[in-house]
Amino acid sequence: MKQCVIYCRVSTDKQMETGHGIDSQEQRCKEYADKYNYAILKVFSDEGISGSLENRPAIKDLMIFLANNKGTTVILDDQKRLARDLKVYLFLKESIEKLGCHILYLNHNFDGTPEGRFVEFVLAGAAQLEREQMAIQTKQKMIARVKSGFWVFYPPVGYEYDKIDGSKQLILKHPIS
Repeated sequence: MKQCVIYCRVSTDKQMETGHGIDSQEQRCKEYADKYNYAILKVFSDEGISGSLENRPAIKDLMIFLANNKGTTVILDDQKRLARDLKVYLFLKESIEKLGCHILYLNHNFDGTPEGRFVEFVLAGAAQLEREQMAIQTKQKMIARVKSGFWVFYPPVGYEYDKIDGSKQLILKHPIS
């Protein structure tokens, strides 16, 4: 039986809370491993950590594990789970392969041909573009909300957010007497 590990990652706490997170990625990877007769040695998960970062706790643990378990296949739900930064993606991919391990993405099958590598790199670059565009859009929306009189930051000391008439509003935690 072939051996594998699973790596999952989400970048926000909201993804964890809404169920669009680690659990669904892990479930898909486990189903794949079962279908294709892989023995799952371990599951590694980074929660609430950007894919632009190379320095992630579970990635560090994964690399240590792979160094001691050569030939292991790393199964990921999607290429974007490994990284959303082209340099980080290439570094992690090369590091995993140097350890004698193989990466398998459920959503993509990149072969070793020049065309396959080209498509892989284009999609890795597209993931970085998407991340950077989301950051710009978030900043623009936050500026627009501030200009409209809304507080978009963590609540100041003594305040908390509460839903009033369907919108988040700042209220005093303890009214001043």
